[in-house]
Amino acid sequence: MKAYAPNGKPIIGTADSILATAHTDPEGWGRNTHGVLTFDYSDGSTIHWDTAEVETGENRLRYFYDADGNKWREDQVVLK
Repeated sequence: MKAYAPNGKPIIGTADSILATAHTDPEGWGRNTHGVLTFDYSDGSTIHWDTAEVETGENRLRYFYDADGNKWREDQVVLK
């Protein structure tokens, strides 16, 4: 079987929340006039895959994305 959204587009994956560490430029640190740290981001992030959780909504139903980037509840997904 395959999974489809109500609009007929294929489901391509789950809607996950995952923690990540955004990399900073080692030379881009400072403090503003209020003493608050400032920094520049550098390229890349480290994804912490072991923190992945599928997003849920009402009644703890999971969310899934279709090929166009639309998010659908588990009870809306059609199996064919």
